Amino acid sequence: MIHSLFRAALAAGAMAGVLAAAPAMAQQSGYTDGMREQYRDALQGKKVGIVPIAMSFDIAQAYVAGLQAQADKIGYELVVRDPNWSVEQGVQAVQQLIAEKVDVIVAHPLDAQAMNRLVKKAQDEGIYWLWANIKGGPSGDVFVGADHYQVGRTKVEIAAQYCADREVKKIAMVAGPSNNQAILASAAGIKDGLLDHPELQLVAEQSAEADANKAKSISDTVLKQHPDLCAIIGQWDGEDIGIPPAVADAGLKGKVAVITSGGGSHETACAKVEDGSYHAYISHDIGAQVVALNTAIVQLLQTRPPAGEKPFAAYVNMRVITPDTVAQTHCWSVAEVGQRVY
Repeated sequence: MIHSLFRAALAAGAMAGVLAAAPAMAQQSGYTDGMREQYRDALQGKKVGIVPIAMSFDIAQAYVAGLQAQADKIGYELVVRDPNWSVEQGVQAVQQLIAEKVDVIVAHPLDAQAMNRLVKKAQDEGIYWLWANIKGGPSGDVFVGADHYQVGRTKVEIAAQYCADREVKKIAMVAGPSNNQAILASAAGIKDGLLDHPELQLVAEQSAEADANKAKSISDTVLKQHPDLCAIIGQWDGEDIGIPPAVADAGLKGKVAVITSGGGSHETACAKVEDGSYHAYISHDIGAQVVALNTAIVQLLQTRPPAGEKPFAAYVNMRVITPDTVAQTHCWSVAEVGQRVY
């Protein structure tokens, strides 16, 4: 009995010691690396606005999913304004963001020229301006996207390689909308690339104005006029999806290379190379762009340079997807971009 009471007393004493020590054990270490607090303080409570072309297609959805993932992780607000393919509504959306005095505006415009005058207006209010893949005249604070000029030159190189063994080296170009700066840069790259390849004969060039049905109609006509065509170069997969059916209808699938470019999702890029719709697809790698956009936001809000003082660019590496490389190429999905850890 005595031994039992003694053991109980020891146990009670030990528990009391543990309880007495508990508050000391719960105290924080006070560790800091000198930047974690600065990082959080600079970003928490801030507001970032994005105005994409429209939320009805995968590129805009991926931008928003990736930016939202970082906003949720760090604790700032992402405001999305959807102009739904309207240039006017896009301008109004930016004006609203400026009036709301957001800290950063991310613009992915249908018509960048319509946004040009708003860049300085935003920067005068101390708001940072980021161009996403489509740049206007003013540099803003950051451009993140593909080097569209180099994309154009690369398309010509691919066409030249494909047509190298052909006696007749005719190619055609289905252009995109003329008010799109990415299209203009790509067109300049294509024209300069053709100067390096005088053996290629450009027999047709017409704009489909972002309409896949018009791209098919243009391609139907060109293939009837030039059944010995070697390649068709497009400028944007959203309209170029109309080209492969025209090639198939002409009985020329596998004989006429369709070369295009775009955001690089699995559905629009890898799957279309795998099924033979495209001979080559140059991906702008929206997943990599999201990482660069998030990094730029973090950098600007921590370092706080005066808006417009030191613009910089982050050109993401393009991915050239062909039947030989598609198995090793990573094409993104919106869900995958949104689930990345930023």
